[in-house]
Amino acid sequence: MKDMEEKRTKTPFHHLQVGSSLEVQQSDQLREASVTQISENELFVQLSKPEVTSPFKNGEQVRIKYWDKQGIYFCNAEVAQVSGPGNQQVELSIVTRPVAMQRRGSFRLPHKIEVRLEVVDAIHGGLPPGKLFQSETLDISRTGLSFESDAPLKVMDELKVSFYLTKEKKVDAFATVVSSEKVQKKGKFVNSIGLEFHGLLTESQTYLMEFLREINPTEGTDKTE
Repeated sequence: MKDMEEKRTKTPFHHLQVGSSLEVQQSDQLREASVTQISENELFVQLSKPEVTSPFKNGEQVRIKYWDKQGIYFCNAEVAQVSGPGNQQVELSIVTRPVAMQRRGSFRLPHKIEVRLEVVDAIHGGLPPGKLFQSETLDISRTGLSFESDAPLKVMDELKVSFYLTKEKKVDAFATVVSSEKVQKKGKFVNSIGLEFHGLLTESQTYLMEFLREINPTEGTDKTE
């Protein structure tokens, strides 16, 4: 038992254990699964639904998504083997170690700002690169923002985000979709989208921090959610 525990602590997966739920993402499809075995470089999962023919090709690249109370994690993997009744047993070779894509380092402050968004890369093919649309923030922090939209954005889609904090101070950033959830508003469903900034210029960082301190003087301290 002790040897098994020691082996599990050496795996690169944050809080992932046998029985945990996860998603196996192809470019055009997503499949739910559960973990059956974990090692340092391999992950064995069982698909939730049987398939008449193998849903994957050996050597195919897929993306793994799993989560816990602290964040959402992603890693890339390669399909090593598909077996068992209903082609539900999948052996995956890990290509990249898991990366946390949703760990808020600061409070999200409720605030409305008009924001312009441009699709850079929609990995699920829902929107073409260069597609432009506008929305209004629900909240914002120094690490990201959230908004609602009819746009079919999915987790890991890449966007370019632009918004004005004042007439003179504009923030431009690239951002990754870290959450996408359908919510019902006024009798219809919209997507509630959470973004995490990256590629934020020093000037934009300064503008953003100054703005956040103005609307909440405690912003900029070491507090975290």
